[in-house]
Amino acid sequence: MEEIVLPKVPEGYFPFKELIVCSNQFIRGVVPIRIKSKIPFLVGKGDVPIIWLNAPLAKGGHNWKEVVVKNESLNKKIEVMISKDTVSIAANDKTFTVIKVNKLSYDVAEIIDLDLRPLGLNIYGDKNGLYIGTHSVLNNIFEAAHTMIAMD
Repeated sequence: MEEIVLPKVPEGYFPFKELIVCSNQFIRGVVPIRIKSKIPFLVGKGDVPIIWLNAPLAKGGHNWKEVVVKNESLNKKIEVMISKDTVSIAANDKTFTVIKVNKLSYDVAEIIDLDLRPLGLNIYGDKNGLYIGTHSVLNNIFEAAHTMIAMD
């Protein structure tokens, strides 16, 4: 049996007590979605939500690159927009919203739009539900788990 390796979270990442991920409550968790040992995104606490975004370099997903680190884009095609309590990250001249997060309170944030398909991952959702490939994850509660959804 292969050992599960929990990914190391970046320095300065402090998870919200509750992160609503496309209709799913993730309470006292650390990593919303993990693909093997890689983390596609993180939403951390701050004056506004602080987002880290990673993407696979090629199909198969062995090597990944950082796309956004602490709300700073590392790619010319990715734009981070911040307003009052909302952070949005868009790709391809704002054609696609990759992730949009609202801070609801000091301890709670909500991902209301998510579309990682422009980054090569078939993961997307909105306030109504989360879709991973052909699977839907709707209105669940995940509490005190390191990772909400893991794909190994």
